[in-house]
Amino acid sequence: MAAFNPRFEPIKGLGAGSYGVVCSAKDQKMKENVAIKRISNVFENPTTAVRTLREMKMLRQIRHFNVISLKHVMVLLGSYNYGQPIDVWSVGCIFAKLLGRKPIFPGTCFQKQLQRIISVLGTPKPAELDFIKSEKARRYIKLLPCTRGTPLSTLFPLADPLGLDLLAKMLVFDPRKRITAAEALKHPYLADVYNPSLDVPAQSQVKLDLEGVEHNTLRQLMWDELMCCHDRFAQRPTPIGRPAASRNGS
Repeated sequence: MAAFNPRFEPIKGLGAGSYGVVCSAKDQKMKENVAIKRISNVFENPTTAVRTLREMKMLRQIRHFNVISLKHVMVLLGSYNYGQPIDVWSVGCIFAKLLGRKPIFPGTCFQKQLQRIISVLGTPKPAELDFIKSEKARRYIKLLPCTRGTPLSTLFPLADPLGLDLLAKMLVFDPRKRITAAEALKHPYLADVYNPSLDVPAQSQVKLDLEGVEHNTLRQLMWDELMCCHDRFAQRPTPIGRPAASRNGS
């Protein structure tokens, strides 16, 4: 990894992916362990830059310890704007994995994953496809064999019926018909464990609609996010026209 700020003492590598590498480190000032992510050439690809900026915006707001990322297949298809229904779908996938001890929609690529989704949920009706912006994605779904799907009770025969009812409401193909997060928390299945006092409301609304934002504006927005985290630099000139990060991602 690149050189660290002296404040952080590297511990070990945690993982690597197509967007960067992550390692654990010790924050000498706060006396706590942190995760540091390094993304190489962040501005070389506009999609990577947008995803990085979104991640920075969300991480600055999110302070809850129960945070897991799971990408919705419609996001993989590039056919649906990110929103709360996608998060509900992700929670449903995690819930299903807890019930079955394995992913409910496995697949080595999004096509196979989509085939698995249809085989479980059944073929969606034409009206349930019009939320998908990509004509290619809609055409691909229509070419798949028609099926009624597989009952969740067949996949998870030992599961609580109330749990399966909640899962079915989370894994509705059409996000407009999916249960909301607030409704899910009030579902009878969670009556014994849901504690409203643990809800952590967002301090402010986070705008994630960044598609089509021009290159220099992305740099400016990313710089602004950094300034929110480093108040001591707040009075410095903004970096329009020059990189907000070096080419090696530091």
